[in-house]
Amino acid sequence: METAYAVSGLHRCVTITVDRWGIAHIAAQNRDDLFFAQGYNAARDRLWQIDLWRKRGLGLLSAELGPGYVEQDRANRLFLYRGSMRDEWAAYGEGAHAIARAFAAGINAYIDQVADEPALLPPEFPFLAMQPQKWAAEDVVRIRTHGLIRNLRSKLLRAHMLARGLDAVDALRQKRTPKTPVRLDPGFPIEDVPLAALDLHALATAPVTFEKARLNARIDEIGRWRTPASAGGAEGSNNWAIGGAHTSTGRPILASDPHRAHAVPSLRYLVHLTAPGIDVIGAGEPAQPGIVIGHNGHLAFGLTIFTGLDQEELYCYPAEGESGYRHGGETRNITRIREEIAVAGHGSVPVDLEFTHHGPILHRGGGGPTLVAVRSVWSEPGSAPYFHATRLIGTRDIAGFRRELDGWSTPPVNFVCADIAGDIAWSPAGRAPIRKGFDGLLPLAGAPENEWGGFTALSARYGRTNPECGFIATANEANVGDDGEAPVGFEWTEPSRALRIDALLAGRTDHDIAASCAFQNDQTSLVAVRMRALIAQHTRRGAGADRALDLLRDWPGTMSADSAAAALFEIWWTRHLLPALLLQVSEDPSLFTCVSPLDPAAALDLLETPERGPWCDANFARTLADAWTEASERMGDDPARWAWGRLHGIAFAHPLAGLGFMPERKARRFGVGGTDSTIAAAGYGADGFSVTTGASVRMVIDVGNWDESRWINTPGQSGDPRSSHFDDLERPWADGAYVPMLYRQDAVDAAAERRFTLTPVPDAGLSRSTR
Repeated sequence: METAYAVSGLHRCVTITVDRWGIAHIAAQNRDDLFFAQGYNAARDRLWQIDLWRKRGLGLLSAELGPGYVEQDRANRLFLYRGSMRDEWAAYGEGAHAIARAFAAGINAYIDQVADEPALLPPEFPFLAMQPQKWAAEDVVRIRTHGLIRNLRSKLLRAHMLARGLDAVDALRQKRTPKTPVRLDPGFPIEDVPLAALDLHALATAPVTFEKARLNARIDEIGRWRTPASAGGAEGSNNWAIGGAHTSTGRPILASDPHRAHAVPSLRYLVHLTAPGIDVIGAGEPAQPGIVIGHNGHLAFGLTIFTGLDQEELYCYPAEGESGYRHGGETRNITRIREEIAVAGHGSVPVDLEFTHHGPILHRGGGGPTLVAVRSVWSEPGSAPYFHATRLIGTRDIAGFRRELDGWSTPPVNFVCADIAGDIAWSPAGRAPIRKGFDGLLPLAGAPENEWGGFTALSARYGRTNPECGFIATANEANVGDDGEAPVGFEWTEPSRALRIDALLAGRTDHDIAASCAFQNDQTSLVAVRMRALIAQHTRRGAGADRALDLLRDWPGTMSADSAAAALFEIWWTRHLLPALLLQVSEDPSLFTCVSPLDPAAALDLLETPERGPWCDANFARTLADAWTEASERMGDDPARWAWGRLHGIAFAHPLAGLGFMPERKARRFGVGGTDSTIAAAGYGADGFSVTTGASVRMVIDVGNWDESRWINTPGQSGDPRSSHFDDLERPWADGAYVPMLYRQDAVDAAAERRFTLTPVPDAGLSRSTR
């Protein structure tokens, strides 16, 4: 089917070819039209998602959704970029403003089209009495709260643990690499800084929720919605590049599967962008121009989060009345901005946004004597998450790619890349604060000696090209050693996935695309493998755990959906053994909710120490027996009917499903394997085993023979529940399958399902013809 639209704002004709999997291939005759068409297409497929993203980020939800969203609007306005837009655009380099302007104009053109053809309006808008709003170029970059803002809570939680003498609990909660002692200043006002001091920060970074009570909230219930619910589950990613000498074709292979919170529609969007000098295909976020993982016909690139880099500081200051604070020996004025938040049915609500010279004030402790504020790299010019990727898509080789990374600010990432010359490389990217005399592991007093001394670029400090082993892989682990300088951070993801990837990639010279696809779906848990050895060593028969021992004896540690042993192990590990271990360390059972999930690496290190042997002897059999009882209660008395996928599954439910929205689109549940410690990551929250995080996108690229590449995006490309591409990819995704990553024009044409032609009509609105 072919449809033509005349669109005001274009310079030349553009075609959007949608293949049978819902993936858009956009071809333009110049860069401005290309990014215009990308914005138009993002709105065509994901209008409600990106409209909600913008309103959340700018603090505009309450105007349509009511009083239950005022606190979230206030929180997001606190974290908007409020610096110079001239500095902001300059930080991204030449052409950045033009890209954002074209992208926003394309979104607006589609909104105009929807106004002319109301049938195109996604059904969520009338269901919630919402309307899409026009974008400005600045909206693309000013919003910061959709990024991965990481460790403020960890700093504050550590301070509370140390204040109570619970150093061992904090070490079990989060392993520090490199290992370093921490000491809380005896004068630090911890009693004035509760964990609730970070509620506004958590609310600003939380997704929008649609509870009936929230949508029906009264104006006097605004404060009820200040604390967000936690979705739970660990976020991370995997990527690797394999040199041609280790593949069956002699060409490099690059694989990337970013792990984030699952959502409907997906956080990611697959797209192919073509114009003179640009032919790039990959995945990005629908509200952002360009892509962040993929290839451009010369170079393939994938990323993971460089989790160790600490880009935030939590400062506490004595207040000086209502309008000032002490910074060392100096009194400074609070910057106060009065804004009106429009509220549906209630006019508007005035709010005061307060800032120190470091950043937003989150809390006034103890009735006012202590102020708590945050400084973040995210507030610096040039720090819109992922926007700098628009500089990367035109690079032709690894050297050029790495040069462009010097300007990358947030989020901190590990890029791996491979080019058609056969080179592979790793380069982290991100802006690292320079700390002198402090390490950032705890909240700090606001004082001159605790100021950052500027920034360094990760890409200038670390990197590796063509290693002797023939491959490069990252999985959020501590992958930088001691280089004689101060560490960039201490809190990393436990290394199970990274070690498993290394084991699968090492020692082979016959790697192919199918093998890397299989590796992305690998469900072996090295946590389980290490624990099986301890179980055999410390569990006595006849102590009530014989049935558990029999079930686990020959199990290889694979967390497959059909495995009874996997179900028993995960129940035991997360719900019985780890709480027992924490209780042995702290003697306070209430702490488990506060510090969960514990760090598997820290727990394993502790359990494997010889002095912990007697405790293991005394507790393994008891906790295994308790886990068997719980498994029986959950899945029945017959272990032959047990399966990890019966407990651990995912249903891609629409965020409005709880309100009765489109009941005919009832989500299907898929039992899935894996955990957050397997390459096929499938994290879950503390309140059950339902999967909340993982790789919605998986991508494996044949560098040089591009059309042999494979990818997948769940549940589907479209965000419109009326579309056939809303959830058509969820079953193949759940099965570990992929679809072709089509690149050549003839391959795209052969798989075309629909084609849109956009033609320029200056100042003439929109018209359509279909044939």
